[in-house]
Amino acid sequence: FFFRVAMLSRRVRSLVHRQCGRRTAFTNKSDAPLSNIFSPKMLALQATLITVGVGYTLYHNAKIREWEQWEMNTSQNVSTSGRADLGGPFCLVDCDGKPVTQAHLKGKWLLIYFGFTNCPEICPAEMEKVSKAVDEVEAKYGEGTILPVFISIDPERDSAGLIKEFLEDYNPKFVGLVGTPSQVESCARNWRVYYTVPDIYDSKDDYLVDHSIITYLVNPRGEFLCFFSKEYTVRNILNNIDKQMKKYNEKMNPFA
Repeated sequence: FFFRVAMLSRRVRSLVHRQCGRRTAFTNKSDAPLSNIFSPKMLALQATLITVGVGYTLYHNAKIREWEQWEMNTSQNVSTSGRADLGGPFCLVDCDGKPVTQAHLKGKWLLIYFGFTNCPEICPAEMEKVSKAVDEVEAKYGEGTILPVFISIDPERDSAGLIKEFLEDYNPKFVGLVGTPSQVESCARNWRVYYTVPDIYDSKDDYLVDHSIITYLVNPRGEFLCFFSKEYTVRNILNNIDKQMKKYNEKMNPFA
């Protein structure tokens, strides 16, 4: 909350600076009255921005609580019924601009992560975990057993080319996907991925996307099996993948 207030305060100062700049464009800077900053109009502007900031923070916190409740319910559903009802049809494009649907990804195990290329810390850390997990799984079960998938939730900034450049720092097997805002929103909704872009920012490069930090495991039939939050280590992820693969193989080959 305090970080958001600080960001709003910085934006208020920026707006005040621009507003005062317009008023004193034809005067010497030393002659600019300090009262301009505290004029009724500017105070009203600051009050409006603070109100918007508080409202956004309350909305953001409510969405976080909603996500946490869903995460808890999903965990319970997975433990009682086997798997939650996640996933569904989608149509996105890969880093070469080619259309990709859920049908194209069937036949392999998948580790799916939703994020954005401008993410400063969390996404890189999660991508590293996924990269290492894929290497370990392939070392044990063979090359091409599992495919890591990155889906951007920031289609306004993340072009296919930018995603391709972003993925160069991680496992070369990564498939990067993006789409139009409505396509991404539909895909994220099917996976119950929470994300939000702030309404107030200085430029396209000056905002972060709040989003759920979850990696999903999908079997070769395209069925969601389980998810891994940021608390999971690579070893935790590998142990769970190993269990799920054994269960799946036993189910598909009961007489093996």
